[in-house]
Amino acid sequence: MSSNFISFSPPMICFVYAVVIRVLQRTVSPGCLDPADALYYDGSCYFKVFRQVPGKPILSAGEAEEMCNEKNGHLAIIKNEVENTIVSEAAGVKQAWIGAIRNPNNTDEFIWQDGSALTFYCWRQREPNNLLGNENCVKTNYVRLGFWNDTPCKDDKTVHYGVCEKPAQSGGG
Repeated sequence: MSSNFISFSPPMICFVYAVVIRVLQRTVSPGCLDPADALYYDGSCYFKVFRQVPGKPILSAGEAEEMCNEKNGHLAIIKNEVENTIVSEAAGVKQAWIGAIRNPNNTDEFIWQDGSALTFYCWRQREPNNLLGNENCVKTNYVRLGFWNDTPCKDDKTVHYGVCEKPAQSGGG
């Protein structure tokens, strides 16, 4: 495994900034008006997507990415603890896809879908574990707010949301 994943600490490593979120939620950014419930942080808007088809709530990571693309975004790329908390809150504290994937060129590490390295991560204790050898995508809010889990990219019956990120726009997002 990559050194990024050998020395992770117990779950305390990912302290959730609940007070910061409450303040940020009240911050109105003219660049995050679409969708109306998007959260603003450091030049980006974060919002959840979900399938609105009755009887078919499960969402694959690929479907979530497509839904983000339709809204001029992509699954969230998380660079620090505050951003991780923003993404968790944007998901409505439900399990949701983020933009991390297992590196196809080195299956012992994860990268962001844009090919950039994970410089921050918040794995749940004993994760990532690649259970059954097919856990190539990542969801957040696993067991506790903000913790990540590697999981199959589709057929995870606990994931109904994706969290998208898009640049904030001047004049209405």
